[in-house]
Amino acid sequence: MHSLLALLAGSSLFCSQALSASIDGLKSRSSPLPPSQDPWYTAPEQGILVSSPPGSILRIRPDPFDLYAAVGKNLSSASYNILYRTNDANEIPTFAVTTLFIPTGATSSGKDRHNLLSYQIPYNSPTVDASPSYALATDLSSTSSDIAAALEQGWYVSVVDHEGPKASFAVGVVEGHAVLDAVRAVTQSSSSPAIKNIGHGHKDYKWNVGLWGYSGGSIASEFAAELQATYAPDVEITAVAIGGLPTPVREVMKSVPNSPYAGLIPLALWGYANAFPELGDYLLSRLTPQAKKSGVFTKAHNMTVTEGFVFYNNSDPFSYFINGREDILLSPLINSLLERQGTMGKHGFPTMPMFVYKAIADQLAPIEGADALIEQYCGYNSVVGSAKGARILYERNTIGGHLAEELNQDASALAFLAKAFNGQLGDGWPHGNGTGCVVKNVAVGNDTSPDW
Repeated sequence: MHSLLALLAGSSLFCSQALSASIDGLKSRSSPLPPSQDPWYTAPEQGILVSSPPGSILRIRPDPFDLYAAVGKNLSSASYNILYRTNDANEIPTFAVTTLFIPTGATSSGKDRHNLLSYQIPYNSPTVDASPSYALATDLSSTSSDIAAALEQGWYVSVVDHEGPKASFAVGVVEGHAVLDAVRAVTQSSSSPAIKNIGHGHKDYKWNVGLWGYSGGSIASEFAAELQATYAPDVEITAVAIGGLPTPVREVMKSVPNSPYAGLIPLALWGYANAFPELGDYLLSRLTPQAKKSGVFTKAHNMTVTEGFVFYNNSDPFSYFINGREDILLSPLINSLLERQGTMGKHGFPTMPMFVYKAIADQLAPIEGADALIEQYCGYNSVVGSAKGARILYERNTIGGHLAEELNQDASALAFLAKAFNGQLGDGWPHGNGTGCVVKNVAVGNDTSPDW
């Protein structure tokens, strides 16, 4: 069984494997301001914001941390922060930021095609200072070896601050919009560093676009996939790899009290309150006198996921409310928000190839939610017809728990995306006839660790 400190040191719930390259040198070379204090992380005047189409680049700068150097100059020649227009959960214009890594040896898949990986890190925090564009180079998080692996393939890599400027953790529509509009910014804008790197004639190039996210990162990736047809039909997604799906969010909240991950409850509630202020008012009105006096719940508003896991370790955050879990799980306001924003499969029907992976023994996000989602998507095939149906490979891993699964299936996800980019899935993937679903139990990986 894991100790909490061991879990936090190795967990990909909030970050992927650390790169071997040290970032200490980056800290000493430059000390950029955190997003909450950096004027760069602000929206332009309202007129510009409203008049700019979603995906428009509003501001751009070389990444002040030179993260590409930490990844390795042999893999990436530059990295940039791109601030672009998107919409919030209420379709109101706002902005988001992505960090774009330029591969040193950019490769194309076939004639006039380039590859972009949109990589969603599960930073799972209601503070904007945990955003990857800043936290990848600070002690709030670590850089990811997955970024290096993608760059090694010659892919452009977009690491999206998918929670947006309000840090709307687990608010699916916000996150899905941010991912789709980041793809637009990178692949469609003439001011995109990726477009400039390609050079003249870029309009003749097409893009293979892959989405990848685990756990909290799968929320952003999956919502982007299901929103694509209605929100961004101009964005063609080649393939999606998602694992450890925490759906519905309500079920995760029921699973984690008195566990090492109890902090996900206050962190997620504040993420929702950031997006929907009326929820913040409700939560504060239901706190017990003791919780109000101690600030035990409100502290989470400014915590990274690491800090939240440590502070709330093995606690019951429902106890901070007058009527306990009833104030959260039976609240009409909260249930309405979680149903629309925290439950996958409510906004559309993805038809691009998808690789979904999940540990059967996942205690943090029980597998029943992912099972139901895949059954729902695959059930549509009989309604819409095989030519327009779902194309899903769903692997239910008998080895390990939630944290172990990210490591156990990491290579499988990367290999799937590489095959999709290289046109190697074949017209018959995954079932042999080009449509349908394959659901199977597998035994992949060596990490047998339970979640607690």
